[in-house]
Amino acid sequence: MPKYIVEYELPFIHRVQVGVQADTPEAACELVTDELCGGDLFTEDRPVLHDIFEEDGNAGVALEPEVRETLRDDQPWPAPDETVKADQREEDAVRACRLLCEAFAEGEITGEAPTWNWLNIAHDAACLALSGQEMGDIRKKVADRLGIDPDDSDPL
Repeated sequence: MPKYIVEYELPFIHRVQVGVQADTPEAACELVTDELCGGDLFTEDRPVLHDIFEEDGNAGVALEPEVRETLRDDQPWPAPDETVKADQREEDAVRACRLLCEAFAEGEITGEAPTWNWLNIAHDAACLALSGQEMGDIRKKVADRLGIDPDDSDPL
C-alpha cells in the first residue's frame, strides 16, 4: 500500500505584545512598525510581553489537504524537518528542567544531596535537547576550564 505525505494549512494569527515607551499611542505604534522592519524591535527597553501563535478558527476556509509526495510501501518516511526537531528539543529541555528540579526537591525533602540516578536522568534529557555541536562546545568549555584536552578520555 503506498504512503502519502499530505499537507494542509490552518489559518493562524501571530499575536505579539511588546512594551514601548513613547510620547503618544501613535508614536508607540510607529516605533514598533519602524523597529520591526529594521529587525531591532525587542530590546531590554522594549520587552516582549506576549508572543503566541493562535489558530484563527477556520476563518471560513475549508480544510483542503493536498498530497505533496507519494512513497512506495517499502520506502521509509522522510526524517522530520527542523520545525519538528525544534519542538522536540524544546520538549526535551523542559523535561530536563523538571527532572533536575525533582532531583533537588528529593534532596531538600530528604535532607541529602540529589542522587546520581536523578541527575543522570536529567542529564540524559538535557543532552537530547542539545545538538551535537552544542554538546561539543560544552565539553570544550569544561575542558578549557579544567585545563585538559577535551578529547583525552582519561586525563588523569
